[in-house]
Amino acid sequence: MALPQAASAHDLNVSNAAVDAGEPMRLPEVVARRARELADGEESLGLPPRYRGARTLARLIAVLGWILAAAGIALVILAFTGLAGGGMGSGFGMVGAIGLGLGAISSGCIMALGGRVALAIFDQSDHMREISTLLRAHDGF
Repeated sequence: MALPQAASAHDLNVSNAAVDAGEPMRLPEVVARRARELADGEESLGLPPRYRGARTLARLIAVLGWILAAAGIALVILAFTGLAGGGMGSGFGMVGAIGLGLGAISSGCIMALGGRVALAIFDQSDHMREISTLLRAHDGF
């Protein structure tokens, strides 16, 4: 089985004379045109982001998740130092405080992750809307 060969200067629409003369190789026209478009900023449509209320709620959930995780960490630390769990009723003690702290840490991390995933989904939706607008403009729909 033969391995694929590297593209030659001929494959890239560059003459051998230019390569032999030490001139830098030019990019293919398609790549060069795309680079110019990106440099000019023509691709940015400036569409306003959607789902403003949902984005705010997702950020709030993420922040509350981190606060809950921090409270869980504090509860575990306090349980190990003996400041939490002693006066919480019979049978609770240090083990119960550590259990509550670990539960709060895991719940907080899951909430923070859920908020960030929701934000990513909203960003993806906005980007797909922009892509579809560009494709419609390009195809002339």
